[in-house]
Amino acid sequence: MKRPRKQKLETKYVLEVKESLEKVPCVSEVWRNQTGCVQVKRGWMHLAPEGTPDLTGHLDNGIALHVEVKTPDGETSPEQDKFITEAQKCGCCAFVTNSGAEAIRLVLAFRRGEQLPSPVTSVDAACARRKARTPFQPPPLQKELAL
Repeated sequence: MKRPRKQKLETKYVLEVKESLEKVPCVSEVWRNQTGCVQVKRGWMHLAPEGTPDLTGHLDNGIALHVEVKTPDGETSPEQDKFITEAQKCGCCAFVTNSGAEAIRLVLAFRRGEQLPSPVTSVDAACARRKARTPFQPPPLQKELAL
């Protein structure tokens, strides 16, 4: 009997974003991409190349949709930044998000002709948020009183 696999935290975010995008009328189709490689019966199977976004699809006007989903503390890799940047240069709707509501907002902004944020800007903002947090400091130890 196989044990159920534990879901990664990012997987929950990816599923939330996918379900949200599927409800948007201008999104024709969206599906999950798996990257890396997995072991199969007779060796290894290569999945999508490194840097490929978590979600791919297309809008109702035929424009490609690429969405990289990160946790609030997550950072994109250089390969992911390159993919999103190149896709945006080619006119695709491509962005990095961490919530379904933000993904919907960005798709609708793209449809209105607004420029989407570059992944590098998103990473810089995440790093600034992380630096702004104060690190955990344990409470000071109380000295034992000698009786």
